[in-house]
Amino acid sequence: MSEFLSYFFGVFLGSVVGLPAAAWLFSRLVGNLLQKDLEAFKTDQLLRMEEFKSAKTRELEEFKATSAREMARALEAVKAELAHDYRLIELKLPVYRELWEASGYFRPSQTDRVYSATEMSGSAAALRDWYFRAGRGALLGFRAKECLLAAIGLLAQASPRDSAAVRLAFSELRTQLMHDLRLYDDAEAARQIDHQGRIAELRRRAVEQSRVSA
Repeated sequence: MSEFLSYFFGVFLGSVVGLPAAAWLFSRLVGNLLQKDLEAFKTDQLLRMEEFKSAKTRELEEFKATSAREMARALEAVKAELAHDYRLIELKLPVYRELWEASGYFRPSQTDRVYSATEMSGSAAALRDWYFRAGRGALLGFRAKECLLAAIGLLAQASPRDSAAVRLAFSELRTQLMHDLRLYDDAEAARQIDHQGRIAELRRRAVEQSRVSA
């Protein structure tokens, strides 16, 4: 439309007032029209920018609100988990203390002690009874439970010459108890078990060598 008007006025004025005046008036008219178009374009772009800014501001506020809610829920979940872990530790600690004391009879430091078949079978029965009494076994960690049941099984069928193997089994159990209570990390527990295993193997070889020499 602006192009048509510019053309119309240019032709009209050129025929009426002469070419120089017409050219001047035409340029002024075109300039005014272009200026109006430019101002309208600027206004439109400013409105678009404000709408875009408002939309992004709303999105940012919604994101902040959502993040705050999610963080609050995550924090509550962590608090609940910590509270549960604390209550569980309160229940487990006496059980672990009892088992630590009971397993001390077969601790690795008693390097030269030989257990009789009666001692070992009696201990197996006592530990099995302890495990099932008052739900104590249910409060042991999975790995500690495995270690205890393996040690009980070994005691039930061991002979005096298996004393070193019995001590090694209870050493692994006691190490696992320490690990469950976070007194050993994974690496420390693995080193302790490996150390006791190597000691037991050296003792076994020494015994075999002494028998051969005799």
